Amino acid sequence: MNTVSNRLNAIFGYGSAVLFIVLVTNGISSFFIPVNPRVDLKLGSIQQTGTFAHNDVAAITFDLDADLSSLFHWNTKMLFVWVTASYSTPDRPINQVTKEESIINLQHQTREYDLIDKGKGMLGQQVNLTFSWNRIPVTGLLLTESLGHHTFMLNK
Repeated sequence: MNTVSNRLNAIFGYGSAVLFIVLVTNGISSFFIPVNPRVDLKLGSIQQTGTFAHNDVAAITFDLDADLSSLFHWNTKMLFVWVTASYSTPDRPINQVTKEESIINLQHQTREYDLIDKGKGMLGQQVNLTFSWNRIPVTGLLLTESLGHHTFMLNK
């Protein structure tokens, strides 16, 4: 005999299964949407370099022109973007400094953090600027992607 609790359990189970199928379909379908972001990243200027308290320090600006509007669709909840300056020194092979910020146009953008190397190995090294983003979906995988690279020498 069907009781009220059995019927509520069947309705809840059916509703949960349908919701799960809709969420999985939403997550999978977002991989088939064509995206073509455009990013142009360049070094603006190197404002100062030097040594302060036994650490190499550099202050740079950069120019960024990005159109990320194709990344927004029904499964995009939020977009988190940043610019990373990376370099290697003899003591530490990987060093990264990050600058965080639909359509982005920044001219002579100052850095949030100076490039600081704990020691004296950064000046005279090659620095790579990279524009990256995380598209935070409503459902699905959180993936990190990057585009727009610029390389320059950090002179002493």
